[in-house]
Amino acid sequence: IWLHDYHSAHGSAVGYNGQNQNEVRKSETWILAFEPGEENPFGEITIHSGSLAVEIKFVNHTTADPQYPSTEAPTEPRTINDTPIYFHDQLLGIGGFGEVHKVIRIRDGKVLAAKTFIPPANDKKTTKLGEKPA
Repeated sequence: IWLHDYHSAHGSAVGYNGQNQNEVRKSETWILAFEPGEENPFGEITIHSGSLAVEIKFVNHTTADPQYPSTEAPTEPRTINDTPIYFHDQLLGIGGFGEVHKVIRIRDGKVLAAKTFIPPANDKKTTKLGEKPA
């Protein structure tokens, strides 16, 4: 089940177990549920919108009307406010340079691995360019 903000004046936001609830977007698509029988990984889902009209349609991607969201890659580069929203499902591992999480891209439900880099600790005193450390 998809929620698509087609024409709102102020945008909408969907929160997944407390994640992303402040990501207000216009003309964005969110997944609210997968097909029947699949487990819901999102937990509690909250929808924030100035006004909301709900229409639920179960889309068959092979015969869908073009107005429905596509799972194809975008044809234009994204702007900073158009970056994808991800749901962090679970921690997969921790290494010397960061953490790896299993994430779900909310726009199309694709499951990916995402690495969050942790900057190395710098114990040395910083020096100005050209100076030698003491």
